[in-house]
Order: sequence, then C-alpha cells, then structure tokens
Amino acid sequence: MATQTYHYEPVEKKLIAVVGATGQQGGAVVDAILALNDPFFKIRAITHDKNSREAKTLASKGCEIVEATWHDEIEARKAFNKCWGVFCMTTPFGKGQSMEKETQDGIRMVDAAFEDKVSFFLYSSVGGAERNTKIPHFESKRRVEEHLLKRASRGEMKTGYFILRPVFFLENFENIMPPKNGIISMPLSPNVKLQMVALEDIGKCVARILSNPDRYRGHSLEFAGCSMTGEQIAKTFSKVTGRTFVYQKTPKVMEKALLSSDMQTMFDWLEREGFQADLDKIGREYVGDTMNMEKWLKRKGYDKPQNNAKFGSYEDNNRAKGSLLVATLVGVFGVLAYWIYHRMSTRS
Repeated sequence: MATQTYHYEPVEKKLIAVVGATGQQGGAVVDAILALNDPFFKIRAITHDKNSREAKTLASKGCEIVEATWHDEIEARKAFNKCWGVFCMTTPFGKGQSMEKETQDGIRMVDAAFEDKVSFFLYSSVGGAERNTKIPHFESKRRVEEHLLKRASRGEMKTGYFILRPVFFLENFENIMPPKNGIISMPLSPNVKLQMVALEDIGKCVARILSNPDRYRGHSLEFAGCSMTGEQIAKTFSKVTGRTFVYQKTPKVMEKALLSSDMQTMFDWLEREGFQADLDKIGREYVGDTMNMEKWLKRKGYDKPQNNAKFGSYEDNNRAKGSLLVATLVGVFGVLAYWIYHRMSTRS
C-alpha cells in the first residue's frame, strides 16, 4: 500500500505592533507576549528612537524595531502595515507632547489601523475616561476612545477592538511620587481607597486578550489589581521593608504649589469618585493573580535593605530632626554664652 503524503500549508505569523515598546507600559506588554512563547506571535516594537539602548535590547529578543512619531497618517500606516494586531497607548506627557497632541496621535493610530485592515486593535486608555471626569489627561484619551468606537460602529474590522482602562500605577511610588524620609504623601484623605495596578499585570492582561480575540472583541475593562487607603499603603511599606512609614495627606497649599492643575483635578476626582474596577471580575476573567502592594514591593526587591534605603524611615527622620534641633539649640546657647562673656570682658 502506497504511503500517502500530506502537505501542510505554513500558518502565517500574527504580527503585533506594540506602541511605546521601549517605555514602561509598552515594555510590560512586550515582556508578557514574549512570555507566552507562542510561535505564531511576532512583535513589531514601535519606538521614537530605534537606536536607543531599550530598542536594541528588544531587537536582541527577536522584535522588529520600527521608528514612528505619529506626525501624519502615512507614517502611522507604515508602522502598522501588515500587522494582525496593535497595542496602542498614548500620552500627553514628555517632550513635544500635550493633551491636544495626545488626541491627535491616538486618532491617527486608530485611522491607520482601520486603513491597514488590522484585525484587532487594543487601546490602553485610563480608568474612568468614559465617565466625563473633566480631568484633562483623561479627556484627551476619551476623545480617542470615541473616535475608535465611531469607526468600529461601521463594521470595518473583522475581529474588532478592546479598550483597556488601567488605574493608578503602583510604579508611581518608585518614580513619580516615592516616599521621602518614611513619609508617603498624596492629596487624598487617609481613609480614601485608591485602586492601583502593576505594569506587569497590564502586560499579562493584554497578552490574554490578544490570545483570545474572539472572546474579548468589542469589550472594555477598567483594570486594577488592588485597592488600598493611604494608611494601608504606609503599613504595607513598613511591613515589607522593616522601616517605619507613615501616611500624611498633602496639605492643600503644597498641592497647589507642587501639582499642575491637571493633577489637582485628578486627585479631587479620586477623592470624590475614584476608579471603579471590578476586582472580582478581573480575577475571574482576565488575570487570576494580580499583584497587591505587598506582592509588588517584594517583586521589585524592596524587601531588601539595599533597595529600600532610598525611601528613608520615619523614625530616622524624627531622630535627624531631633539631632538637628539639639545641635541648633547648642549652637544658639553657645553664641549667647560667648556674647555674654564678651560683654562682661569688655566691661572689665
């Protein structure tokens, strides 16, 4: 009996463009997709500088590197050309950026994806963007969302879209607003709960959605990993690091002096309304083991003294203040004693 020979057509790889791949959020997405070890996924890393150290690192991992600055739709279409999927994020912050430019960039990315017939478009927005928050850097993303929904309503994409709305990044506590001298401070009352998420979990969520496009197409999700008050955050820092941390609400006068009006509006909104992610649903349907503050601190190595020393300690801070006060008093009394001695010497 003759042996029958079967011919298998090669399965086309799914090329996924990751916008901001050399940044924190895009980098977490790249790492999560690579961690899938899916032979049919290939990553096109979109960056502003293809010669950066981060871009070269991604290239060494097998990513295709493409430079784009979103100045026009032609450039955007080149970035997404022949892609099956796109992870898109936008920002109003950084050199040359603004709220208006963020919206323009996002709209160009959406249009380019539709014109290039991308099958799945995942836009990373921000928690609460659809709820008319009046926070400028939330509103700029809302306008991109609305443009995406408008184009998707025409039925132009075969697979569809997903809108992910991450909440406050846990990473803000190590770069934007790290504890100083054992003090954790935000313009929020000590008992107000703040929903937070680790960038690593955002990456995992995106990887899951891209791996199951039929299940998640046409959906949106406010995404958080934990919810804690300022006082709970301080206690967790103390528990993990072995140092003493306290929470203090930022005084209004300092808030106005240090924060932009955009950030003041955001914290006012967080105090009144805040994020509304369904943590139970997220655990059931998206990421089963999201990081809370304790897990995140340990994941970042802040349970090691050499890593958490930069945050200081409230006890050390108080001791330093006490030593400074004593030194000041000694100095004052010393000067006073010398003055008295000098006056008495001149009289004699």
